[in-house]
Order: sequence, then C-alpha cells, then structure tokens
Amino acid sequence: PSLVMIPSGALHDLPLHAFEVDGEPLASRHEVTQAVSVWHLARTRRRAPSPRPEARATWSSGATLGVLPAVARELDHLADTFPGQVQALDADALLHGLSAGSVRGSLLHIAAHGRFEASRPRFSAICLGERFLLAHDVAALSLDLDLVVLSGCETGRSLSTGGDELIGLPRAFLGAGARSVLGTLWPVGDADAARFMESFYNELATGASGRRALTTARRSALTTTDDPVAWAAFTLLGDPDIALSKAP
Repeated sequence: PSLVMIPSGALHDLPLHAFEVDGEPLASRHEVTQAVSVWHLARTRRRAPSPRPEARATWSSGATLGVLPAVARELDHLADTFPGQVQALDADALLHGLSAGSVRGSLLHIAAHGRFEASRPRFSAICLGERFLLAHDVAALSLDLDLVVLSGCETGRSLSTGGDELIGLPRAFLGAGARSVLGTLWPVGDADAARFMESFYNELATGASGRRALTTARRSALTTTDDPVAWAAFTLLGDPDIALSKAP
C-alpha cells in the first residue's frame, strides 16, 4: 500500500518512512512519500502532461569538488540506463538553461555537494564547482520538469515558517514548477548515494512511479544494513505518481 505523508512544521525534516511499526521500518511495508499540502498535491496532479516533443528530455549535471569520486559513476549509470536520452550539462550550461527555460522535460538530475542554511534557508544551495544554485534563485524560475533529483547532502531539508510554509531547495523547485523533488535529509556518503541512485533509476527505467522506484531503492538498501542513517535520508516531496518513459 502507498502512503502520502503531509507533515506539519519540523516534522517535514523527519524520516517518517524509517519509523518502526511492529519492529519494522514503515518503508518495508508501504510506499512512503511526502507532500507539501493536500492543495499542492491536488494542483500538481491536475496538471496535464506536456504535448511538446521535448517533454521527455532528461538532463544531468554534476560536480565532484575533488572529494566526490562516485559522482561520475552516478552520472554514467544514468546515461547507461536511459541511452540516448540524457543531455549532460556543465555548471554554466545548467544555470543558463534553467534561467532561459530551455532545461525542461522529464528529469533533471544534479549530483553535487549540497548545503542547507538553517538560519537563511533561501540561501541553501547545490554547489557546482565554483558556481552555486541557490534556493532563492530557483524560486524565481519558471520550470517545466516532472522530476528533479538532488543527489547531495541535505538537499531535501526545509525550514517551516508560519502557516507551515516551507523554505529550502525542495520547496523552491516545487514552487517554480517541478512536479516532484527527490532530496536528502542529512549528509550522505558519496558511494552510498551512487548505489541508492543506481537502484532508484533501474526501477524508474521500467516505467515504475517515483514512489515505487524510491521504495525499491530503500528496500534494496535495507538488505545490506538496518542502520537508517545509511538508507533513510532520501525522500520524495511532491507528486509520488510521477513516472518517466521506459528506457529503449
């Protein structure tokens, strides 16, 4: 069974899918995702798929910063899983394409170092070498993307303000037009992130929904460890039914 959690306040930053029921993590029994609100989820689901040819485009970008050697492996696996569909961008091309509205379509995958600024969440960022993609800047964009994957540390964190408004990278992407955002709630190991993403995309390439692919990746990780720190950081916010076209 599937569960869409709509937390309140600081609960957005808790790995609710890792909470145990009868001695087992919730994710081992259910497909667990989160939403900003019932209103936001309903609005996103009502949005009709784009008829444009570029609607199935897949984009990737990454930066190792000299200390993330598994990023290249992660990006290579994405390209191999969706052969002929992935367009790789360097930092400058990504930032220009987002601003110009040319980076649109099915998937945007960014693998890089993430930074959450608890005191100034609008300045939370993905660090792309010497360039930064700030939540503040993302919020000003107009995006047409089904799924944004932010493979980096703390990229799924947000600060909850009055009225349960969220501020941070995930909410910025959703507010700008993305239907779903996959991020992390705490720092994750480079190799651990690559393994998780490989499992996630292997399932997503079959035509599975985002929540099914996420559940598969979580359960695959659970076969090797029962430590939630190692597997529970990844969370999907937005429309859990998002799906990509099958790989040829």
